[in-house]
Amino acid sequence: MSQFCLKCRHNNADHAKLCEKCATRLTGLLGQESLLIGSAENRQYVIQSLLGAGGMGAVYLAHERDNKQNFFAVKENLFLDTSQRNQFEREATVLMSLDHPNLPKVTDHFFEASGKQYLVMEYVAGDDLKEWLTKHKRADEDQVLEWADTLLSTLTYLHTRSKIILHRDIKPSNLKVTPQGKLMLIDFGLVKQYSGDFAATVFSSHRGFTLEYSPPEQVNSDEPTDPSSDLYAVGATLYHLLSGKLPPPAGSRAAGTVELQPLRKLVPEISAKTEAFVQKAMSVRKVDRFQSAEDMRQAVLNAQQKTRRFNIRPLKMPRGNRLETAFMGFGVVVIMIGLGLLANLMSSASASPTPTRAALPATQTGLIQATAT
Repeated sequence: MSQFCLKCRHNNADHAKLCEKCATRLTGLLGQESLLIGSAENRQYVIQSLLGAGGMGAVYLAHERDNKQNFFAVKENLFLDTSQRNQFEREATVLMSLDHPNLPKVTDHFFEASGKQYLVMEYVAGDDLKEWLTKHKRADEDQVLEWADTLLSTLTYLHTRSKIILHRDIKPSNLKVTPQGKLMLIDFGLVKQYSGDFAATVFSSHRGFTLEYSPPEQVNSDEPTDPSSDLYAVGATLYHLLSGKLPPPAGSRAAGTVELQPLRKLVPEISAKTEAFVQKAMSVRKVDRFQSAEDMRQAVLNAQQKTRRFNIRPLKMPRGNRLETAFMGFGVVVIMIGLGLLANLMSSASASPTPTRAALPATQTGLIQATAT
């Protein structure tokens, strides 16, 4: 057995108290080659590396003991109190019932005698959008609209199930782009499921949120979250992707201490339609937002049509190419001469059905005039 360091991810001996590399106090995370027995004994997972860890849990990369090419992401619940265990159990139950191309498939859920819980899901390779922003600063509008279409289609699937599922933690770090360019919505650690009226629901899951992406009702426990709460988070995520800047916390906006800067003020080339639907999604009041993911998706599709129409640009002559410019000018002169000649011929034909030699000087005069023009 061994254990990973939470800070530097170095693999330490099982009995160590401090990381031998960075001297950070070890927290008892699983280490490389640790073996986990799944819900059935024939399902065994060997830990390979630490993918990430935080205050609520850790996620490891693992492979099947009998198939080293079959990789999984194994999520560990670090809390042992009843409420946290119930929330983790709720997450597992919800995720194992889902089947959507933009959601990782959960394949196993189990707990050890120590009380630690584990969730095994499809491993999604690639960068999350937080990492993507670190590399690229901000995203192109067309790319963001494409991601938004996929994300809102996924939320339509979640929000229209018989028991509505709210993700409640949509943000760049929970959106991953695979090497094939496919967007995946991950980490359902704050998931909630409803079967009736939102206002009548008893909220018992643990609270958690990221201030810049969370709506006011998620920060204020006196007001229930609903599908429009996820849509606020989508809007805040798109705002960050488009502008490269973190949106201000919703609580500060609701208190009137800070305002949301218009997207087009930060990035003038963004279309007015995109700015409008992002701002609507980020409305402080729930009633002012989109009320369904499908409604917001239609606004995205409308903005996509607008940007595609205006992305058609006329061909431009290369600058500084005197030869091409000379040929182009010569062509214009030839066309003008031809039009002048044709006009004079038609005029002469109208005045005298039978052309005579006397008409020739007039034609020549017309030609000279057309050339001069």
